[in-house]
Amino acid sequence: MTVKIEKARRIHGCDSENVVSHPLNFRYTTTLIALALIILTIAVYAQVIGHQFVNYDDDHYIFNNPQVKAGLTMAGIKWAFTTDYFANWHPLTWISHMTDVSLFGMNAGGHHAVNLAFHILNAVILFLVLYRITGARWKSAFVAAMFAIHPLHVESVAWAAERKDVLSLFFGLLTLWAYVRYAERPGLARYLAVFALFTLTLLAKSMLVTLPILMLLLDYWPMNRVGSYQSSVVSYGDGGKIESGAVRQPRYPRTALILEKVPLFSLSVVSAAITRWAQCAGGAVGIRNHMQHFPLSVRVDYLIVGYAHYLLRMLWPTNLAIPYVHPGYTMPIWWMPGALCLLTAVTILAILLRRSTPFLAVGWGWYLFALAPLIGVIVGQVGDQTVADRFSYVPLIGIFITVAWGLPEVLRSLGLAPAIVSRVLTAVSTTAVLACSVVCFVQASYWQDSTTLLGHTLQVTKNNSRAEDILGRTLSDRGQPEDAIQHFTKAIEIDHSFDSAFANRGLAFMSMGKMRESIADFDAALALREDSATLDNRGVAYIKLGKLDLAEDDFNHALRIDKSDAVAFNNLGQVFILRHDPDSAKSAYRSAIRIKPDYAKAYENLGMVLSAQKQVPEAIEILSQAVRLDPASVSTRTSLGVLLVLTGKYDAALSQCMALLRQNPQTPQPYGVMAMVYFYKQDYTKSWENVHKCLDLGGSASPEFMAALSRKMPDPSTH
Repeated sequence: MTVKIEKARRIHGCDSENVVSHPLNFRYTTTLIALALIILTIAVYAQVIGHQFVNYDDDHYIFNNPQVKAGLTMAGIKWAFTTDYFANWHPLTWISHMTDVSLFGMNAGGHHAVNLAFHILNAVILFLVLYRITGARWKSAFVAAMFAIHPLHVESVAWAAERKDVLSLFFGLLTLWAYVRYAERPGLARYLAVFALFTLTLLAKSMLVTLPILMLLLDYWPMNRVGSYQSSVVSYGDGGKIESGAVRQPRYPRTALILEKVPLFSLSVVSAAITRWAQCAGGAVGIRNHMQHFPLSVRVDYLIVGYAHYLLRMLWPTNLAIPYVHPGYTMPIWWMPGALCLLTAVTILAILLRRSTPFLAVGWGWYLFALAPLIGVIVGQVGDQTVADRFSYVPLIGIFITVAWGLPEVLRSLGLAPAIVSRVLTAVSTTAVLACSVVCFVQASYWQDSTTLLGHTLQVTKNNSRAEDILGRTLSDRGQPEDAIQHFTKAIEIDHSFDSAFANRGLAFMSMGKMRESIADFDAALALREDSATLDNRGVAYIKLGKLDLAEDDFNHALRIDKSDAVAFNNLGQVFILRHDPDSAKSAYRSAIRIKPDYAKAYENLGMVLSAQKQVPEAIEILSQAVRLDPASVSTRTSLGVLLVLTGKYDAALSQCMALLRQNPQTPQPYGVMAMVYFYKQDYTKSWENVHKCLDLGGSASPEFMAALSRKMPDPSTH
């Protein structure tokens, strides 16, 4: 019995008589708390399973990403580890999205359900880790509950593209769990488990590069590993300060604890370097960064303000938006000094009280260090957002710890009786959890689709040019270019230097066939910033106007800016096709594929040229590759199906048709291909049936084919 008590005290730092006397009560209570966390989180977030993808990063991460849309494949896994696509390197996140597609296809509900499952696991593991190292069951439960349902965390959970947040923290918390086990009984196997889990954490997202620093904070409190030996362990259970008795608990010098984590710090350095490379290669840092328009002083000021922003939002989570408006030069003059005074005061207080209330230093340090990578302190500013709700996903855990352990100390310092303290804590914590649950539920409801989300953002923010631009792109993608143009115009009125709004409005005009207006907007965008994508789009507009020389100039200009612009090569191929120069077109398409091996459209175009040159076997091979890269492409599968019919591979052609019809039974093209299949198989009745299905769905059939079929068998519907 004595041995068990001593072990429990060393692990939990609390009076563990009850653990021994009533182990089943403790176990059942812990299980009930975990179940309560699960139920609470599901009650707030279950609605997201019925939500759609949003047209803000979800397109790049999921529904417009050919590699992800292909599901989990060996080629996709290789791509995940080698790509810097979208200015990020997080292979495990890409693999998780591919797995979702293999399981759920493009059903957004399945993707959201996986996000929610990881968030639930994170809340439960957070509770178990804190309880294991503190012995404070109800404080740990409060921290986990606030983490689970705080409105600032909606963005990380309800946004499918933010899988990287929930996945990275999942492995991060498992890393902490493994680290606690290692600290209890150090050994190589346990340390390797920590190392492996930390590797997975960084493969999901580099936001936890500071995790070794967080471990050092936990070494100080509540794990009490800093020092040599002590005769009395002071900890903070649910009953406040507890003297656990004369326990000779092994402790270590600070240098030893730091050296212990050198391999983990090495992983952090490598991850930060790779992340920085991906951001620079992907254009998230540097000239494409809208933040670079502001001088360093403005950016540093807003970085400091960002730290205060999340504290205020945590206390009063209203008017949450995505994206927020960067104030730029209009930031009130008192914001920066006010935020700096707040941060300095809390930091000094935490240092001065580090011995009497170590949880304050640890919680505050957790917040500062966990937030540092996300606002550009370590790996640089990414994009033009200095604040975003998702950035608080990990850092606020530190603030919740400070509140959970600090509030009881404040109440006790007022001389209140223990019973009153208990009642006040119960009332405050219950009110906080219920209030956050309601606000969180409402905030999650705004994520049901793009227009609802961005419409809410425009209601709660002013002069939000980025939200106007994103909503415009959403409407344009939905085939509402007139409505989209209104939002692009509003974005331009707010910010006359917003080149992306000009470029996107140009695309909307192009979709309406208004090429001259389109070119005027592309000209305005290029006057603000030379960009290869805008040059490519203007070149396409010139093609539609028949100005092939101007189009070629734009594509060549785009390649001078970016030699790896595969789109420019593909567009040059189209120019050569219109000039009846198929050999030059093939060369251009092959260049596009060499630069971007997953460029499905370039494969399709190359396959069509080869087909026109009667190089049918090679055309089939190239088009098959295009289908593997973009299985949802109707034009590619249709072209491949026709070639398969002409080479007598009828079953393979039908397989392509069935794949299209499984995606959308109302697609007319596969019925046209099946009509050809049955024509060559001399089943003219079925051929006519498929012709009519194709025509009824708005498709077309070539006059030559219709004439040939009529000669074999008159149309049964005319009799």
